Amino acid sequence: MIKSVFGNKKKNQYFGIKTFTYYLPAPPSRKSGYQEKEFDRLIQHIMAQGYELIDIKTQSHSKSDQAGIWIICILGAPSKSLYEAKIQYDLSLANADSIEGEYPLDPSIIHES
Repeated sequence: MIKSVFGNKKKNQYFGIKTFTYYLPAPPSRKSGYQEKEFDRLIQHIMAQGYELIDIKTQSHSKSDQAGIWIICILGAPSKSLYEAKIQYDLSLANADSIEGEYPLDPSIIHES
């Protein structure tokens, strides 16, 4: 995974390029940082499917009553079948494929299909 994030692969080394967009609402005020485990799990799932992470772009969003960040992952698909496949993550299976020490996704968060 580290190699795919920091490697020097060119975009033309993939069958195709696609995006995965995720909106992360701002957390409540805290005195210290935290790890966004749900997003980490989603990225692990995407990488396990065979995609390579080419780049990550972010765009903050802020209004008086709502704030968050859009995360756009640029993904390289090394095969036609992977390029044509939808990126889906089934929340009901979050516990079934969890890795020891990780937390399941929060079912109270609304995910668009």
